[in-house]
Amino acid sequence: MSRRQAIQRVLGRFWTRTGFGGKTLWDWMRLLMLPIVLAGAAFWISSTQRGIELEIEKDRQQEAVLREYMDGVTELLLDNGLRTSEEGAPVRAVARARTLTVVRELDGKRKGLLLRFLSQLDLIRGEALVSLGGADLRGADLRGADLRLADLSGADLRDADLSGANLIFADLFGADLSGASLSGASMIGADLFNADLSGADLSGANLRDANLSRAEVTEEQLASATSLKDAIMPDGTQHD
Repeated sequence: MSRRQAIQRVLGRFWTRTGFGGKTLWDWMRLLMLPIVLAGAAFWISSTQRGIELEIEKDRQQEAVLREYMDGVTELLLDNGLRTSEEGAPVRAVARARTLTVVRELDGKRKGLLLRFLSQLDLIRGEALVSLGGADLRGADLRGADLRLADLSGADLRDADLSGANLIFADLFGADLSGASLSGASMIGADLFNADLSGADLSGANLRDANLSRAEVTEEQLASATSLKDAIMPDGTQHD
């Protein structure tokens, strides 16, 4: 027996005793790949779990920011005379500054909650005690919200969901509503002068008596509304 054959025989006995005898190349590849697959799966699970934890933490932070804001506005009302303040009063400036700062930090859901909160307290109706001009309300979830007489002039409402909202006599002068959903919204008497409605969904919206003078909107969009009776059209004419 040659030396090479002797070595092969010894190795054959070793692999047989250790359970690795007769393994094909595919068997070896699977054995080598298994730890890699397991490590990859563990990394994916860990990354997914970390992502979930970060989302939960972000959600908690946003909830805390909104709660702190509401508490702050309540304090301005009860202890600092926001309700009875005059135009230009420092307390109004504080309320506006806090609002503009906070909305930039919130997601669409909580932007909607903030706006509903202000509306329910009558802080943005008629002569607004909290001005929302230039407020970042992009993507706000305002489905079915009661925003009657709300002063949203100059607000950034791009891609906001206002479907089914009550916007009767709302002031949307110069507001950016591009890409917003206004499907089924009641906008009777709303002031949309110079508003940007490009790409907005107006299907089923009631625009009776609304002021659409100089608004950025197409005939196709307006045709999808349920009513334009007596509305002032973008060219300044009054609809029948």
